[in-house]
Amino acid sequence: MHGRASGYIAIAAASLAWSVAPVFIRYLSNAYDPYTQAFVRYLDATAALMLLCLVFYRAPLRAALANVRATGGLALVNIVMQVLLTASIYHTTATSAALITKLQIVFVIVLSYLLFHEERAVIRNPKFLAGTAMGLLGVWGVLLEHPETGLLPQLNYAAVGLILVSVAWAVYAVYGKHVVSDIQPIPLFGAVAVYTTAGLFVVALVAGHPWDACTVDARIALLTFVSGVVPIAIAHCSFHYAQRELGASFCGSMILTSPLFTHLIAIALWPDEWMNAWQWTGAGVLLTGSYLVIRAKART
Repeated sequence: MHGRASGYIAIAAASLAWSVAPVFIRYLSNAYDPYTQAFVRYLDATAALMLLCLVFYRAPLRAALANVRATGGLALVNIVMQVLLTASIYHTTATSAALITKLQIVFVIVLSYLLFHEERAVIRNPKFLAGTAMGLLGVWGVLLEHPETGLLPQLNYAAVGLILVSVAWAVYAVYGKHVVSDIQPIPLFGAVAVYTTAGLFVVALVAGHPWDACTVDARIALLTFVSGVVPIAIAHCSFHYAQRELGASFCGSMILTSPLFTHLIAIALWPDEWMNAWQWTGAGVLLTGSYLVIRAKART
């Protein structure tokens, strides 16, 4: 199967895979400190990718590893993003994390506006302006966990961290957009994963306890491996492939469905994942605004 049909399957796989990432991170929070968890999950993802690349993509992998300026730069941004994301989910719900990070769509276009002339017409599109306003308003609604105490959201560590994750993702996406054109998606992300794992190991040594990963039981070790392979290795490679086949705008629209899957899985595990009326309203406004931003980019 080739072309658009396989692209649709790839973007569906990426959306589903990314939807379980916050669930895995929260579930594993009792077994690891956040820095060790980020390292071990990426180590497992890298091991799976290296096995695949050594069989099918040896030459492209060597080229990607040698291009340190491109893949190493992406890895540096990825390290910041993974540390912030994992640490933030230790202090909030999986659903809130999945929703707030959708601000990345707005930041991608803002960053593109600053760097690339061809993106500047998007900023003047009324749909972009309306969508951005709705996105920020939606985040305000999602943060209203206790509306009975007032309508001012609490900008706690998790909220600020997740907003910074959105900014980091924008840098990663815009940078990666210009790198992936010359490198196949799987060896590209394989090289990024190698450098990311090395960086996360240093972070875990300084701020965490990476040797504790050797003491977890078999069930946790298996869940950790799955959480590395599915929402990291499979999701990233599928997304890059889908963007090449279907375009960035359609793929961005499909990724907006991931918080729904996150919520459906999370509410089966934790009672505090249920959202109040203000949060549901904020979620709807946030996702609608993000969709308008994507449509503005597509039309421009």
